[in-house]
Amino acid sequence: MLNLILCAVLALGNFVDYKHIVVAFEENVDVISSEVDAKIVAVSKDAKIIERYPGALNFIVVELADSSELAANQFIQAVKSVEGVKYAEPVMLYHKLGKYTPNDPYWNYQWGPRYIHADTAWGLELGSDDVIVAVIDEGVQYDHPDLASRFGPLRGYDFVDNDSDPMPVSEQEDHGTHVAGIIAAEIDNSIGIAGLAQVKLYAVRVLDESGTGTTVQIANGIQWAVDAGARILNMSLGGPTPSLLVLNACNYAWSHGAVIIAAAGNDGADSIDYPARYDSVIAVTAIEPD
Repeated sequence: MLNLILCAVLALGNFVDYKHIVVAFEENVDVISSEVDAKIVAVSKDAKIIERYPGALNFIVVELADSSELAANQFIQAVKSVEGVKYAEPVMLYHKLGKYTPNDPYWNYQWGPRYIHADTAWGLELGSDDVIVAVIDEGVQYDHPDLASRFGPLRGYDFVDNDSDPMPVSEQEDHGTHVAGIIAAEIDNSIGIAGLAQVKLYAVRVLDESGTGTTVQIANGIQWAVDAGARILNMSLGGPTPSLLVLNACNYAWSHGAVIIAAAGNDGADSIDYPARYDSVIAVTAIEPD
């Protein structure tokens, strides 16, 4: 489950410059000529050639007025149909490759993140407050010193007690806090563990202190999380029986662009529990050591 969350957080936006487009031409096209200027203006009056590189690679760099991914894709599709153009693509951003070692005291004991080389990924990206992960689970101790910075004014919702406070009701109710810490515990604060991604969290309490929740609570929790802006939903829960209500909730989340991750099970069985078994959900299981 760890590597899927990390992949979801590492957005392409950090590696692509959509404002600047490389346009390469056939060998017989002089990229210094006014003919090339005319070709670009014909595609977009707002596009401006800012660099020209004649020779073996024979390309130009075009600057767009709009830096959005949509504008870049529209320009690329249009310019590729121009006579003499070989290819077009955004300018890509490459980064030095290295590891980021956190100062959190239990980092050396975190087998999972170390196994998937999270520290190498952190050399590129630690996470973003623009990404919201909903922990659909037991309550989460949102004032924990390793988690407090990961919550905003809207902490989540409690569908067990039907109130806006998703704090656990007893010390035994610690599963949600444990999961939230693995996902997003503050990194480099010299406390506890290093979370996988520095994202914002919602605590969506759908399991009571015994670790049990109804399909009504779970489905409502899924819908609430999506409507509140979460785009990654983590559910370390499940059961052997399908539910049309939960299926519809998962499909609702998927249709709204959310990534839904659920545990395949926790007993070593060959079968996959629900909701992880649904097509709209990514099922995740353990790979040692345990």
